[in-house]
Amino acid sequence: KESTRQAQEYAFEQDLTVLSGDGEIDNEFLNSYNIELIRIRESTRIRNYQNQLEQLEKLSDDPKGVIYRGLLIPELASKRLYQRIDLLDNEIAIAQSTYKEDDPYLKKLIDTQVLYIDLLKDQTLGFLQAQLSDAKAKYASTERPEGVLIKFRELARAAKRDKVTLTELEDQLQVLTLEAARSETPWELISEPTLMDEAVKPKKIRILALGLLLGVLIGSILALIKEKMSGIIYSSEDIEKKLSQPFLFKLSKKNITEWDSIIALLINGPLKPENNNSINCIVLGKPDRDIILSLKTKFESSLGESNFRITDELFLSHKSSIHLVITSLGDISFDELELFIQKLSVQDISSPHWILIDG
Repeated sequence: KESTRQAQEYAFEQDLTVLSGDGEIDNEFLNSYNIELIRIRESTRIRNYQNQLEQLEKLSDDPKGVIYRGLLIPELASKRLYQRIDLLDNEIAIAQSTYKEDDPYLKKLIDTQVLYIDLLKDQTLGFLQAQLSDAKAKYASTERPEGVLIKFRELARAAKRDKVTLTELEDQLQVLTLEAARSETPWELISEPTLMDEAVKPKKIRILALGLLLGVLIGSILALIKEKMSGIIYSSEDIEKKLSQPFLFKLSKKNITEWDSIIALLINGPLKPENNNSINCIVLGKPDRDIILSLKTKFESSLGESNFRITDELFLSHKSSIHLVITSLGDISFDELELFIQKLSVQDISSPHWILIDG
């Protein structure tokens, strides 16, 4: 802090701005720079006003020139004297067109105009001289003995360097103080910790059960959505609702070996031909071709090839025949079923027998 105090005392002695001591010393040269800037500015003003005074003296015999020179000075241009001179110019121009040159009225106007111009010249001259004196005074106030500004810069630079060093030392002292105050064991064990035989969390079995249940639920929902969007029938109840009648029989693909006995019972029962009637079998949808061929073979072995026919077109069947419709879950859509029921109504075929092939 000694260097800062010396810089402040020296600035006070030489009539410079005193350093605050707690501000940014990055502006250490502000005093000297301000002085140099003021000297340059005031020197420029002195030359400017001197040039204007010289030009004003040259315009002594030119009234218009005096007026225009005064108008270039903002402080004088706003005065009412210029307005009066302008009004006199207009009155003189009007009078010259009306009166002779030796007319007393015209001479009075011209004399008044000359008086106003002389007054304007005196005001302009006084203003410029006052400004010139002010500029010289300010220029003189910036003068300092040789070497003062250089010495002040050196003192300010030393003050800045010492302040930076002091700040770094204070930071290091604070760090060392904190390190010294730090305890080697900042914590204390109050009691011995107890470990349980089994983990409290996570409960893996519960997570697994919930995940499985959630997976089944989401899968079921997605399957139902897919089923509704595809339009395919996967439930025998949906077909029975459309038919308004139960199936004659439901054949399971898992028990194909039992189909012979089932078909024999059907032929001797509901499907028993009378009066040489044949069984006309209509395949609805797109069941497995191998399943249909196996079913055809079993019917033909019991009835004969001439008494059992398979077709997928309703109009090829005979009204005198026993009509048998075979379909399979997952191979027929709701639209196909609706269309087939409409065809039955058009062909006047009522209550055909339905056999469902189930998986």
